[in-house]
Amino acid sequence: MESDSQRDLEEIINDLKVANKKIIDRFEAIESIILKNKVTDEDVKYIKKIDSENYTYDEFFQISFDIDTEIVSNIVDATLSEARNKCIDFFETKKNKDTYPRLYEYTKIFIRLNKDVHYFIRFLDNLEKQLIELESIWDFCSEYSGSFNFKILLNEANKESDLNKKKQVYVDAIAAYSMYWIDNEYIFKKSDKEYEQALEHFEDYKFGCQKAIDVIDFQLKNNSTIISTQEIGNNVTEFSKFKLSKRKKTDFIKIINSMYGCRFFQTENGFEASNKQELFNEFGRLLNEDFSKYSTMLALSKKAEKPIFMKPFKDIETIASDYFDKEYEK
Repeated sequence: MESDSQRDLEEIINDLKVANKKIIDRFEAIESIILKNKVTDEDVKYIKKIDSENYTYDEFFQISFDIDTEIVSNIVDATLSEARNKCIDFFETKKNKDTYPRLYEYTKIFIRLNKDVHYFIRFLDNLEKQLIELESIWDFCSEYSGSFNFKILLNEANKESDLNKKKQVYVDAIAAYSMYWIDNEYIFKKSDKEYEQALEHFEDYKFGCQKAIDVIDFQLKNNSTIISTQEIGNNVTEFSKFKLSKRKKTDFIKIINSMYGCRFFQTENGFEASNKQELFNEFGRLLNEDFSKYSTMLALSKKAEKPIFMKPFKDIETIASDYFDKEYEK
């Protein structure tokens, strides 16, 4: 049986394919009219039938954090590139350029044909906006999945044999991340869910960089010139052999927070744990995670609908119930 994440990914891919086809259909319909230089009642009827809202950057942004950063660009290329190329060819513009030399020419054609002129001018304007939306998606994928992908950064750092130069790669990456976050945080804050997911992604990226720096500093301090790629690639296995599953960090925080409230934890002296941040710091060491902003992520998660907030607890209840039933049957 497929996992929820696999089903979600398939749904995302299917939705993108549907968007791709709708975009192509609209462009091919308008191209047909331009080629025959004539508008019939049937043409108008057909175009109005297939006319639809543009697929927007905002729509894509809503689902982008549900896609693994390592494959987001591949998925977009596989599902939307045909539509993007159709847009570019139609307007005869160069990729990533905001000039559309054919738009004025097309507008004159429909004015001359003098049938539903207002509608067709609006239609052309929407097609232009569709190209702008697709280019925004491509820009996002290029920057988000490339610049802040820890595995890509790891490969770049491992090209350096000198430890100090290797360390500088991670230092520069943290600086670049910080500047990007300062410039773009307001965009993510438009949606609580997007902000929560963006914060989790970028904090994980920063945490991986800092762990790599810690390992390199350890090597430099001990006069060692050997540093393991796997050691850094696994978020520094020297600290722990375990890490959280992707996209489960917020759920984990909610669960540990509830366990803390139920007094599950004690200090090494047998007293009730009373410092929640220290508790999360210990889990961070165990799982190679940065929980320094656990309270921010917890607060954001509370802004979702209650069924969404409660989902990890319901999942645990289901698994525990299944386990009990199976044991009872024995």
